[in-house]
Amino acid sequence: MNCCFGAIPITAVDAWRLRLGLAALNAEEQRRVLDRAEEVRKALTRDSAAMPPCPVLNLETGRCELYQHRP
Repeated sequence: MNCCFGAIPITAVDAWRLRLGLAALNAEEQRRVLDRAEEVRKALTRDSAAMPPCPVLNLETGRCELYQHRP
């Protein structure tokens, strides 16, 4: 679960797989992930050593919303 917190490097292939997974979500789920991604971006802009949760980690359920597409 360490991959669920902080910035992790991803490849172009990882990004492609994540985009496929995001496209498979319904509009509401996509919006939640994108909103969380923006919050993570802001947190890392303020503090590059920050350890925010991954945008695809649903903190309510503890589950990765793109598990099958994760890096």
